[in-house]
Amino acid sequence: MTEKTLFLELWHHANLYIDKAYCPYSNFPVVCALKTESGKIVGSCNIENSSYSLCLCAETNAIMKAISEKKELITDLLVYAPKLDYCPPCGACRQRIAEFSDDNTVIYMCKSNQDYKTVKMKDLLPGQFSLQQDSTTT
Repeated sequence: MTEKTLFLELWHHANLYIDKAYCPYSNFPVVCALKTESGKIVGSCNIENSSYSLCLCAETNAIMKAISEKKELITDLLVYAPKLDYCPPCGACRQRIAEFSDDNTVIYMCKSNQDYKTVKMKDLLPGQFSLQQDSTTT
C-alpha cells in the first residue's frame, strides 16, 4: 500500500467522525484515525467536558478504543482539525501515542484539501518518557 493510499484510507475513516465531535466550549473539532500492526483502523473525535481538564482528545479516544480491543502497536495515526492546518497532537497525546507505538510510527497532520505532512514518532516526541531502562545509560 502506498503512503497516499494509506493516507486516503485514514482520511476517509477519520472524517466519519467529524460531525460526532462534541466541542461546544472550544468549537474546535478534531478527528483521528489510526492503523494498528494487524491492519485494523480505528477512528474517533474529541469530546469536551464543562470541567475542561476532563476533555478527551480525538487521538486519546482512538487509542483507548484500539488498545481496549487488542493491545498492539500503532503503525500510523492521522490527526485532522478543520480549523487548523496541519494540527499536531498535543503533548499529552504525543506521550499516549508513544506508549503504544515505536519510533517509526507515522503521524499524518492534514489540511482540509487533503494535503498532509508526515512526521515519525521519534521526531514528534524525542526523549519520550518510558519506564524501560535505556541500555545506553547503564
